[in-house]
Amino acid sequence: MSNTTEAIETESYAVSAALSVHYIVMALYSFGIFGVLVFLFISVMTNTGIDILQAALLLFVPILFSLHLLAVKGLKRAKAWGYNTSKILAYILLLGFPFGTVLGVILLIQLSKFRFSK
Repeated sequence: MSNTTEAIETESYAVSAALSVHYIVMALYSFGIFGVLVFLFISVMTNTGIDILQAALLLFVPILFSLHLLAVKGLKRAKAWGYNTSKILAYILLLGFPFGTVLGVILLIQLSKFRFSK
């Protein structure tokens, strides 16, 4: 095989792996949104009020979910903004010890294999 073919296959695998990480994180965020909605429902039904943390999570998690969805769309189209969004999200994931850190490192490793012609 030529170097060009190997590079294309490596990048194709990297894109697939990066998309898989985004899908895993989006699934986790979906469970998180469901959990926050359950706590919100319980808070409303028991008249205990909404905690500031619950309200922040209710707003923050869907925004991150949407950003991952946007990154997936950009990576599928091989756009530089999809790569950049993925890289920013990977750095944010590093803060979520331990699972987020692992997923962030995997995503950064896969993103390092991309070559975009600008």
